[in-house]
Amino acid sequence: SDGLVNRSLCKMTVLCVALAVLGATVSVTLRSGFASDDVPWYLPSASRGFKSWLLAAFSYFLIVYPLIPITFYVMRNIIFTFSKFFMQADLAMYDEEQDESCKVRTMTLLEQLGQVSHIFSDK
Repeated sequence: SDGLVNRSLCKMTVLCVALAVLGATVSVTLRSGFASDDVPWYLPSASRGFKSWLLAAFSYFLIVYPLIPITFYVMRNIIFTFSKFFMQADLAMYDEEQDESCKVRTMTLLEQLGQVSHIFSDK
């Protein structure tokens, strides 16, 4: 599951960078079409070149970076913490012989429990 989350975040980051590059390219192309006396008052300058494109790319990246859900990692860890608490408090997981309850030593135990597909037994 961690691999899936990491791949999804990488895809979203690539999407944000692609949108920033596209936006910067369109912005610089449109700005270069203005004559020097036709530049709108709200545009600082109609400068051309890599510096202008880089500034536009950075600006567009700042606009689209909220698409990357960093809060997803935070919420995922909160959910794992609550599931850890509920697993340790579950009376069905209490071992009377050893007088010991379930001990969760990893945050992804709940995910790992769902991955058991075959049980081999001699009985």
